[in-house]
Order: sequence, then structure tokens, then C-alpha cells
Amino acid sequence: MSSSFYIDPQRVSQEKTMIDWKQIKEFYKDRLFNDVLPFWVSNSLDHTYGGFLDFLDQKGNPLSTDKSG
Repeated sequence: MSSSFYIDPQRVSQEKTMIDWKQIKEFYKDRLFNDVLPFWVSNSLDHTYGGFLDFLDQKGNPLSTDKSG
């Protein structure tokens, strides 16, 4: 993930500012479509047995091939 998003609740309450929900929505939408989904589409397909691998390290390497759930 390329950046972090943190809202300091104490600062928000002190400044009495409104939370910009549109900005928050865009941030998470961007992370989902540009980081999360491409990672899983590229790394989780099980080309040997079909289906998906769901236990990967941060580089996309399988940590287990057990799909018994």
C-alpha cells in the first residue's frame, strides 16, 4: 500500500471540522482498485488445482497450499 490515512479524533473534536467522507471514500476506492484487487488477481489463482490460494505473504508467495479452510 502506497500511503496511509489516519484521522486523529482528538484533533477533529478540537477543531470541530467536518469529516470529508468523499475524500475517505476516494482513498479506499483507490486502494481497492489500484492495490488490493490487482495483488489478489495476480497472485491468488491456483493454476495447479484450480480455485484460489488465500494464504499469501506480502510479495504474493503462497505460505500454504492447504485450501481445506
